Amino acid sequence: MKSEPGVLTQEGTRAPSAAAGSLFKTPLYRVLAVLLDYPGRDFKEMLAEAKAFLVSLEDGDAQCADEIRGAVEWMERQSLLELQRAYVETFDLTPAHSLHLTAQLLGEEDRRRGEALIGLLRHYAASGMRLKAHELPDYLPAILEYASTLDHAEAADFLAAAGKALQSLHTHLEAAKSPYAGLVRAARAGASIAPRPAPAPRG
Repeated sequence: MKSEPGVLTQEGTRAPSAAAGSLFKTPLYRVLAVLLDYPGRDFKEMLAEAKAFLVSLEDGDAQCADEIRGAVEWMERQSLLELQRAYVETFDLTPAHSLHLTAQLLGEEDRRRGEALIGLLRHYAASGMRLKAHELPDYLPAILEYASTLDHAEAADFLAAAGKALQSLHTHLEAAKSPYAGLVRAARAGASIAPRPAPAPRG
């Protein structure tokens, strides 16, 4: 599926030449990257686009779509300030909920973390992807945005390395009954989601 140009594909994302909607080969990951990122000024507009994207998922993937839709509908009921507060309380003030996956898996001080971060930077550099200022390469929204530029098989292989960290993060969020838990579950299952072909134009 080609995503239509809009807030989800506009310049300002991490990916190169992001204004071209066709850049995102697996747009599910781009949607999840947006929803798991800090909610900025355009976040509410992005929610509307994310909700519209869910219609393109096949009926067989209804459970995963429902996970994402449930989080989106919760977000729609919050003000931007409430969303920002919830985000900080969930991810910044609770170490077990860290979106930095190498820290989630290895801890902040483990020497292997540095090697993992360098490996991610090499992946990003090869694709032309640029991180936002002060952003570490193991930040889950950055990882998901990179995955969105890969085809399904490549994205699945890339995310497999983060499987244990994603499982740990999901377990902690689920235990806290966080509305973000479903998004992480969808990220884990995303490789099995196929977009529904666009309907043929009426003659």
